[in-house]
Amino acid sequence: IKSLFRYDYKIKVFSCTEPSEDSDGVIGALIEGIMECVADWYSRNLASEVRKGRKERVQQGMHNNQPPFGYVKDENKHLIPEPHEVEGVQLAFKTYAARKSSDHDIAQLLNQHGYQTKQGRPYSKDTVRLMLQNQTYLGKVRYQEYQRNADRSRNHGAPTDWYEGKHEPIVSQELFDRVQQVRADRAVRRQLKPEYATYLLQGMVYCY
Repeated sequence: IKSLFRYDYKIKVFSCTEPSEDSDGVIGALIEGIMECVADWYSRNLASEVRKGRKERVQQGMHNNQPPFGYVKDENKHLIPEPHEVEGVQLAFKTYAARKSSDHDIAQLLNQHGYQTKQGRPYSKDTVRLMLQNQTYLGKVRYQEYQRNADRSRNHGAPTDWYEGKHEPIVSQELFDRVQQVRADRAVRRQLKPEYATYLLQGMVYCY
């Protein structure tokens, strides 16, 4: 931002308490650069310590983020089931496991029953898809290392680890596995038949 001011808009940048390039020339630029490096190091180190603390909490079975639909947090920041929302979660899982409804159908079903996401929005096929793959409902907690792309945006494809949590599961392992199998079967059926398209690298190269 300071470079933008100085070189693009010809605006000088001064500090009331610190040397700067515009007030002290090359020596000020040197000191200014050193102080910026120290500030950047402090910020990165603080972020590293925060990440370390978050991972330690997850390894102890604690949930770090906002509670998913179906749970709330008590005064000790522990996940506890929210009875009304639990009914909605189980309705979604059992309906999908019956093999007759898509993510879109279940989103409509939840909306018809008056359920909303934690952000107070109607359900969509995307939010249902995430719900039906969320292992938090099995009593687990998730940790994904914070990584950035070249444009400084978060890399949501970073490796994800799951640990045993301290909260009560609200979906059985059997029902969860059945839902994942239905989803896998649907994905196989959606693939094009060989007579329509031939992919020379199928099974070798995958889309990110």
